[in-house]
Amino acid sequence: MSFILENLSFHYLPHKPIIKKLFLNLERGCSYVLLGTNGSGKTTLLRILNGFLKPVSGSIRLNSIDLHSYKRSKIAQLVSFVPQNYAVHFPFTVYETVLMGRYPYKSNFSDYSQKDHHITLSILEKTGLSELAYKKMTEISGGEKQRVALARSLCQQTPILLLDEPFSNLDIHYSLFFIQLLKDLVRKGSLVVTSVHDLFMAPLLADRVLFFEPQGISLYTEKEKAFQSEILKRVFKVNIHFSQFSDDEKNCYYPISATAINESSPSFGAVNQNEDLSKLLKKE
Repeated sequence: MSFILENLSFHYLPHKPIIKKLFLNLERGCSYVLLGTNGSGKTTLLRILNGFLKPVSGSIRLNSIDLHSYKRSKIAQLVSFVPQNYAVHFPFTVYETVLMGRYPYKSNFSDYSQKDHHITLSILEKTGLSELAYKKMTEISGGEKQRVALARSLCQQTPILLLDEPFSNLDIHYSLFFIQLLKDLVRKGSLVVTSVHDLFMAPLLADRVLFFEPQGISLYTEKEKAFQSEILKRVFKVNIHFSQFSDDEKNCYYPISATAINESSPSFGAVNQNEDLSKLLKKE
């Protein structure tokens, strides 16, 4: 199961592209991390992948079939989505909210099955939410709400997971806990696409990285090539210092200072995953 994006472009306003001429294959058994500044297109891409937004041009296929030819109910059995801000408008319990992840499998006018309840209880236990099961969503903290949103996505049991800044409200323990859980799913064959702002967390989750520039043009590469000071300076307008732990060769990143917001930097160009990073950088 995979997404295939060909020459895909999207804009909200004419002549102001958010995503431009994107060629990309996203395959199961791989974790993709989206990195970039605010408003650069990360959430937009996730919403395109989930079928909420339709590309202005180009195509997106899921399992070699045009994504928009699927019924929403079928997409919900294949793709789960955790939004950046999980809004709670009604006083459902934590249990009821996680159980809603089983809705795509429920027949019209029927109740949830015993299997649905069993899966829900299992996910609550797995994510450390059992003690909160009968608390109302309006009574728990922002971080706990985020854990519930992740648990609901897991309860959906889809082969593809799309997550928009899922760790933004989590403490360090649960951030690392869910990163490990997602990596375990990837090892079992899931496709995970996650937008992340935290440069400390991103390398722990990523197999491949898609960078978004403010102009909406992106760069795609393997994790081992992604976290270079020049690339991060370009994308985030910050000076970064790298330190390496000799025992496991893992990098640690220290932000030093912000560069000028209007500092000019040539774009990487339209992304094509078949191009090597070094070739893209030579376009400077």
